[in-house]
Amino acid sequence: MPLTNPLDQRRADEGQDGPNMMNREEIIDLNETSWTETFRWRTLMLTDRSILLSSIQRTDRAEFKASVGERSLFTRQREIPHAMLVQLTLDGDVLQFDSVDTRGRDQRSRVRFNSVEEALAVTEALGTVKGWASFSVPNPAWRLLVGRGVGLLLIGLGMWLLLGDAQRIAAGEAVDLTGRRKATRLAFWKLAEFLGTTGIWLIGGTAVVALILFTAVQWRGRTPRTVWR
Repeated sequence: MPLTNPLDQRRADEGQDGPNMMNREEIIDLNETSWTETFRWRTLMLTDRSILLSSIQRTDRAEFKASVGERSLFTRQREIPHAMLVQLTLDGDVLQFDSVDTRGRDQRSRVRFNSVEEALAVTEALGTVKGWASFSVPNPAWRLLVGRGVGLLLIGLGMWLLLGDAQRIAAGEAVDLTGRRKATRLAFWKLAEFLGTTGIWLIGGTAVVALILFTAVQWRGRTPRTVWR
């Protein structure tokens, strides 16, 4: 029977009981953005005792380990000992670490991998170390709706600005290039002049409909999150 789980296939290809990420201390580059949020962490490394996170790209293991205790205004580092990890939540290519710090305070760290398979492999490896079982929970819709709401807000703001310029052009007014952001004002003015009121409504309406349809497709395609604890 063919293997359908990407991690099972990876194990079979490697000829071993799962990728031994802890011993290899593998450095993993992370994805920083998605439709709904920007992720703080840029690099992750798994060790036999903890999870290391950095807000900048790291390539050297020794340097990565040494940087954990450092403090900087421009970079952030975090170490999550396995013993302090209380839950893992996997949602596609996004993995959330729930943990407690040395003072018993709750901590939450979210990272986005470059593939679902990579996220699954890391989660499975950590779940095995902790001896946890996994189960599915419904995926909340608020994150998807918030992201699309921001998109609609931006479209509406752009239309409002362009329509205002189109009305002033129709009234025979000249572009005001005083103050700051002259280039932006001129660009909006030229675009409004080119499109006209009808063109602005047509393009804005098309963008709104496309965003709604895209949201509906993603809504129907939502999959449950997987929790390990």
